[in-house]
Amino acid sequence: MKKMAIAVGMESASKDGKINYPSLEYDIKDIDLVIADVQRLQEEYGLGDAIIVKTKNGYHAHFFWDWNLSWEKVTEIVNNSRASEEFKKLSEHYGWRVIRVSGKYKDPDLKIVCRVKGKHNSDETGNMLFGIFRKLMNLKLPNEVLYE
Repeated sequence: MKKMAIAVGMESASKDGKINYPSLEYDIKDIDLVIADVQRLQEEYGLGDAIIVKTKNGYHAHFFWDWNLSWEKVTEIVNNSRASEEFKKLSEHYGWRVIRVSGKYKDPDLKIVCRVKGKHNSDETGNMLFGIFRKLMNLKLPNEVLYE
């Protein structure tokens, strides 16, 4: 039998017109560089608050309060960010963007670090998306699934 790790992801943007909000995957270990990039994007694009989450290999940034952007605008933001080049290529290739929101490793590796104040106040939809995100982060999933 082989072992396969599982994790829950949250789709943040898709070409088919579902909810589109910027989510970024950074392979940068320096939180100050990530925050600086998030603040630059907030300034350039008038984005709202961002949630920064620490991962095993870097950080994720979620802009839940900017949920009604077009695929093209989210793509522009992603491509203008310091996000992982692999994340950029894969999201463009597959036509959607999914960011992991649950544990994937034996020891939990996702932790909310901070909320970076943006250019506008949060709204009800953004608050709902953030609430779903927090619930998903707290899911207790098995560390691995066995399959043959």
